Amino acid sequence: MNFTKSVLVLALVAGFVSCNIEPKEAKEENLTTESALDRKSDRDGWTSRDGTSQRITSQSSSKVNPDRLIDHDVRFDNFGHLVDDEGLPKWYLDTLLRFHEEEIQGEGYNYRLMCYFKEDHEIEKTIILAKVERHTAEQVRELLNKYKGQFEENELKFRTLEELLSEGRTWKDWEATEYDWKDEMDEIVSFYWIYNREFNDLGRISPPEDWHYLEAMYNHELAVIDFARGEFEDRPAAIDTMYAYLSTWADLRGKPKGHYLIFGEDDHDAGTAGKVSDEFKENLKKQLKDNIRCEGYYLSKLCFYEDEHQIQDLIWLSKVHNRAAHMMTVLAEKYGIEIGDQWDLHKEGRAWDKDKALDWATDIAEVAKCASDSKKALDKLKEEGDEQDQQFFVMYQDYIDVVNDFSTLELKADESSSQAMIDFCTKYRPYH
Repeated sequence: MNFTKSVLVLALVAGFVSCNIEPKEAKEENLTTESALDRKSDRDGWTSRDGTSQRITSQSSSKVNPDRLIDHDVRFDNFGHLVDDEGLPKWYLDTLLRFHEEEIQGEGYNYRLMCYFKEDHEIEKTIILAKVERHTAEQVRELLNKYKGQFEENELKFRTLEELLSEGRTWKDWEATEYDWKDEMDEIVSFYWIYNREFNDLGRISPPEDWHYLEAMYNHELAVIDFARGEFEDRPAAIDTMYAYLSTWADLRGKPKGHYLIFGEDDHDAGTAGKVSDEFKENLKKQLKDNIRCEGYYLSKLCFYEDEHQIQDLIWLSKVHNRAAHMMTVLAEKYGIEIGDQWDLHKEGRAWDKDKALDWATDIAEVAKCASDSKKALDKLKEEGDEQDQQFFVMYQDYIDVVNDFSTLELKADESSSQAMIDFCTKYRPYH
């Protein structure tokens, strides 16, 4: 999955647009003929916003929405893009903020949804759906960061991640719903295209420098729809479209980056492997595998705890271990270490301690023990790692410190116990 962003975008657009995704007749009866035609026009007319191709828009998308709240006069150039000396209108920023919030709510929704499936492959794919939602939210957040000053002027605020995740998990009456994997996939195919109509409407009047972000939003929906269509039709490797999307990242410079090579503000070069002992390799391999297992373990715990604070802590613990695993992945590749199928390890983690009685204090004490064991392993790794490795060991030490600080504060019932984990996950991205 080590592709460039440009290749992936072209491949996703070319592949997904040709899929001719249509909802089942039973559900299409609820749609007007006009909306169905608009949908086809939107899907068939999308092209890459690279400045050389022009998108064909549906007639309905070009209509002025009288409900838009424009704070001051806004002009449009000949291509329909915003031209405004006073900055972007509030409704544009409002809409981007809503997109950001809905993606995080979607992540929370999928974390709850996974608890109602029994087949492991269904659980795994629902987790990946959650990762796709957060990956998209992170890219929208990058775009919103450009307009920080205007956010403050318009009194717009980012809501907390905990609040948004919680809203997604409580979106519907879960106990009153029957769950079937094919029905869930059919619902995605039938209705998720509606979101891309919104992305189109906003994209056609947005500043050109925002296009690759809006295109990322559009492509994430295409990836999810194509995946669901493939699952519904039992198409082999349907999930590859979501993996391909997760390999993209649109940053402010438009620079393509690898899916695990973004740590903090800079890329980190692992360098060329020198000679190390078998013990070093085994230690490194164990740290990587354990972090993947831990991510799965803490995600599985989401289905058993009910207290909101505990659920949020488990989400951040899973993310912290996800980041730590990516740090070790870089070094594993450098030294030619193979760990097999990562989802097999994830599954092992989800199955570990499954039947054990829940006890929060015991679980948090176990977190502290894991941090202590990781510290001992890291100290051994430092003895042989070369200079290039040390930058990764510094980041890995951050992971150990964050987990240890969390467990210490949580055992003291400190309400801010998860903040260090949130900061860690924000610093070392992307999400998946």
